[in-house]
Amino acid sequence: MPREFYSATRNRDKEPQREFLKGTESLDDNLTGICSSALASLILADRLGIDAQLIDRQSEGSVLWRLRTAFVASFLSWAEDTWRLEGEAVAEWVRGWYVEQGLEVPAGLR
Repeated sequence: MPREFYSATRNRDKEPQREFLKGTESLDDNLTGICSSALASLILADRLGIDAQLIDRQSEGSVLWRLRTAFVASFLSWAEDTWRLEGEAVAEWVRGWYVEQGLEVPAGLR
């Protein structure tokens, strides 16, 4: 079951440690310093009910790659040092993104 909300605190003194997930990260881990695209993969995977590494390993231009890129631009790139996103707001945004792209909304989001 997806989370009701997502939150994080950015540590501006620490550079992002990695671009891609390495298999140990989850939304329960301390994600200080994780890059925006990896955090987006975790959040989107939680909403879609898939493994975050599946999103992380997509080639440029694929649907999941474009979804993650748009999510980073729409939410994470402007986020304050401490932020919170309601899970249903994320789900609504993802549904809207699929519709805008002319794609079928994944079953878990209908």
